[in-house]
Amino acid sequence: VMLFTLMVAVGTGIIFGIAPAIRASRPNLHEDLKDGARGTSGGAGRGRLRSGLVVGELALSVVLLVGAMLMMRSFLALQSANPGFDQSQLLTMRMFLAGPSYANAADRAAFVARLTREVESLPGVATAAVVSYAPLSGSSSSTVVSIEGRDHAPGERPPTAYRPISEQYFAALRVPLASGRLFTSQEVADTAAGQVIINDVAARAFWPDDDPLGKRFEMFGVMRTVVGVVPEIQQRSIDGRSESQVFLPYAAVATRPVTLLAKSHGDPAALAEEVRATLTRLDPGLPVYDMMTMEHMVAESFWDRRLYGYMFAAFAAIALLLAAVGVYSVMAYAVAQRTHEIGVRMAVGAEVRDVLRLVMAQTLKLVGAGIALGLVGALALTGVLGGFLYGVGSTDPISFVSIPLFLAIVAVVASVVPAMRAARLSPTISLRTE
Repeated sequence: VMLFTLMVAVGTGIIFGIAPAIRASRPNLHEDLKDGARGTSGGAGRGRLRSGLVVGELALSVVLLVGAMLMMRSFLALQSANPGFDQSQLLTMRMFLAGPSYANAADRAAFVARLTREVESLPGVATAAVVSYAPLSGSSSSTVVSIEGRDHAPGERPPTAYRPISEQYFAALRVPLASGRLFTSQEVADTAAGQVIINDVAARAFWPDDDPLGKRFEMFGVMRTVVGVVPEIQQRSIDGRSESQVFLPYAAVATRPVTLLAKSHGDPAALAEEVRATLTRLDPGLPVYDMMTMEHMVAESFWDRRLYGYMFAAFAAIALLLAAVGVYSVMAYAVAQRTHEIGVRMAVGAEVRDVLRLVMAQTLKLVGAGIALGLVGALALTGVLGGFLYGVGSTDPISFVSIPLFLAIVAVVASVVPAMRAARLSPTISLRTE
């Protein structure tokens, strides 16, 4: 990357330095003398080149800035997105129940029950719960189900994600109950429990025209009865697609991967050492990892979007600066080259407004062409960025209006300032300008 950047920088300097040198080494004396007599420093060819530079710079600036604004607005939308649960005051940590001590489901269920009791008894802990994989951890388990009373063709059984949970799981996340009830402590400890809670996505997918409470489906060879429905909780990413989710009592499907959730009364990070000490006391050999607050986990779930947001914000700032300076410089130079012409017009009776009208007409023509080309390029770019956007459309009107408007203002100011300065000069001085 460093080598490529160096080559581009050096190559740009050489190419744009050699081009005018070659042109100057092959002068057209006839045209140059005529241009000099008119008080300008370039002919029609150079005027078209300057116009082309303005149009090209505006077009490229529009493409880059529209893309940058879309990514920044998408990042801001992600920061305020609702993951489906309360992430505040929550400490998380992962563990894997390996070894002979956890050989069967009953042993794992007994350990989890003891673990939640011990952690919940710590000062500063409001509630404790476990789940196979925490929300927004990026990890998930899934299977297929057979809905009672339906004949499923081979390969057409509805897929669903499943989460073994403890009794206080929804309380720790502050997830409201949409309908039905939660698990009882007896159900959570029963390895043969057949009760399940589903999310609203599964309710709509499995029974779109009926109340899911009391309905049954088969999972892992056991008929399960729906006792409650909760709103969707994002599992893989905060902007992930909706998925059917089934929550089972932990003892019924006692998985080896376990995530502990500890809801605190204050700063959850302050609980880390006490919780770790409790785990060590219960099982010194238990591997514990990924200890972090839920807020940190949520932020990490869209680290790539955050990176894109910061990166495009930096690009946007640089592009704004380059566009403003570049457009101002080119337009100001183009107007300054017409100082002699402006002096002639003023000498024969033109007013300041006439000069401004003349300059503005030329400026708006170039600005219109540059912005039109830039918008076409920006529409093509958003087709590529569409998969990275969240909460903002690929043709977001704010982005597609504000950026061209800003660049148009820059170009107009760049033209008006030197035009006003030239128009206010004495015609005698303007006519002397070569």
